[in-house]
Amino acid sequence: MYLWNYEQPDEVTEYEGLDDSDVIVSVALSAPKPGIFLENISYVLVVATLSEITLFAVTEGSCKILRTAYNTPCEGIVYKAV
Repeated sequence: MYLWNYEQPDEVTEYEGLDDSDVIVSVALSAPKPGIFLENISYVLVVATLSEITLFAVTEGSCKILRTAYNTPCEGIVYKAV
C-alpha cells in the first residue's frame, strides 16, 4: 500500500504489513476522533480488504502509516465503500 503526498511529489510512503493475498477493495480517509489517537495523528485511513477492515493512523508531516489495534474481520462480506 502506498501513500503519496501530492503537495510534495517526492514524498511517498510504502506500507508492507498487508499479506499478498489481501486484496484492497475500498479505502477512506477520515479525521480522527479527538482524544483517541496521539496529537501527531492527522488522519485515519480505513482500509477494507476481502478478509478485514483495518484503521491505520497517518502521522502529520512525514505521512507515516501506522497500523492500529482497530480492526474487524469481514469474511464473506465485500465492502464497496467504507
